[in-house]
Amino acid sequence: MDLAALGVATFGQSRLSAQTPYWESASAPGIHFAGTISQGAAGLRKHGLPSNSGAVHGARYNARLLAGHLARRWGSRPPQRRPMAGAALVGELAGILASAPELWHQRAYLARVVSMDAAVGPHDEGIVPLAAFVDGVGDDETGDALALTIEADGSGATYPVVYARRGGQLAEHAFEPDILLRYDSEAVRARLVEVVRPFGSA
Repeated sequence: MDLAALGVATFGQSRLSAQTPYWESASAPGIHFAGTISQGAAGLRKHGLPSNSGAVHGARYNARLLAGHLARRWGSRPPQRRPMAGAALVGELAGILASAPELWHQRAYLARVVSMDAAVGPHDEGIVPLAAFVDGVGDDETGDALALTIEADGSGATYPVVYARRGGQLAEHAFEPDILLRYDSEAVRARLVEVVRPFGSA
């Protein structure tokens, strides 16, 4: 298929399609991409590191997200929001950082979002592209929320980062790397308490 004939902008020697964080053509709205071609959505490229979208173990999570995004966009599936008990919130967040496969396979690219609306309490909003959360676009709400992800800095260190959006301001909280990659420890939980306290949930 000739992408240029469809108005799809491409870039690089591989002529990848330029895409939004939700894998939609940046120049031809309505055309979406799934599979390894989803690497055309570069994400934040933290520390210059690319996503794993060019590999099956990364692209499969993108495809699952895209299917849900399109279902919500066309009105056939309401957003899935799971309430999170305030008293158990920190433990749930630590569990996500320790074992969520989407975050570990798509480091610094996908994030688990938890809305922090004081009126209704915290809700698990599911997985979103990290770039969408940072920019406040797509399925992401623009209200107070946390985005949990796993990042790597290119030196071999892999560690959690929590992006906290409160009152329209975004703060980045990087955690100390653990050589055993255990991110449900008491030290991590203590740091999470500090992160969520300003939201009135700790």
